[in-house]
Amino acid sequence: NGSSYKNGLIIIAWEVTSAIALVAAAIYFVPRYLKMGLTTIPEFLEKRFDKTTRLIVAFFLIVSFVITLLPIVLYTGAINLESIFNVSEILGVSQNKGLWITVVIIGVIGSIYAIFGGLKAVAISDTINGYGLLIFFYLSMKSIIYFFLIGIPLLHFAHAFCFPPDQKQ
Repeated sequence: NGSSYKNGLIIIAWEVTSAIALVAAAIYFVPRYLKMGLTTIPEFLEKRFDKTTRLIVAFFLIVSFVITLLPIVLYTGAINLESIFNVSEILGVSQNKGLWITVVIIGVIGSIYAIFGGLKAVAISDTINGYGLLIFFYLSMKSIIYFFLIGIPLLHFAHAFCFPPDQKQ
């Protein structure tokens, strides 16, 4: 991302260590949570302490997501959609207003999907996206290895099959 470009690859250390910590926590905590029949941390806190503690922690978790995560996700999604589809040009508004319209549309669609589809729908879509990322990673690594072994990028190789030399693009 832009932060990695500006500050160097040290930014990746956060992602790598958080992935390791996430796997370790999943191996340690998930079996315990499943034995207790729990699905959320606030639910655990209610069993351990009381309902007030659960409500306070749930409130702080929601507020932290709304303040830290949602603006970044909505804004970067809007920037990407604006750059791909030129939403502001299609709607005949300024780029800033087009970004805001896109942010609202993404938020509304995401909310409707999560509310009416429930956590199961979100989990299924996350699983599908995860498999897609794994396939993309595999193909990317294959392309890189192919490039270093043979010296021809895989995309160039595929391009030659799609457009033989006698055809013009």
